[in-house]
Amino acid sequence: MLYFGRNIAGAAHADSAVVSQSDWRVFADDAFRRWMPTGLTETDAAGRYLADNAWVTESTKVVTVVHPAAPALDPGIDSVIALYRRRFKQESVGRVQSDVRSALCR
Repeated sequence: MLYFGRNIAGAAHADSAVVSQSDWRVFADDAFRRWMPTGLTETDAAGRYLADNAWVTESTKVVTVVHPAAPALDPGIDSVIALYRRRFKQESVGRVQSDVRSALCR
């Protein structure tokens, strides 16, 4: 799972202080098609983190990617994270990895 916070620190204008839906879509269509072509699930969420002893709430995109355990896939995921951080001036992107069983039930 990847957690993409959408607040943009230091934005020049209030209306550009958040990654817009259209900017997210352009990013996601480009990055995920290139680096995760087999599919994923996107979820809108409200993230919270502690900064200067106060809770900050942030619109967040949670992306779930289920794939075979393969070290060869890590550079692609790392590239998506780096691209998002660079494009939207983000300090970090959350990443959770775990081993799971998965199947498509038909």
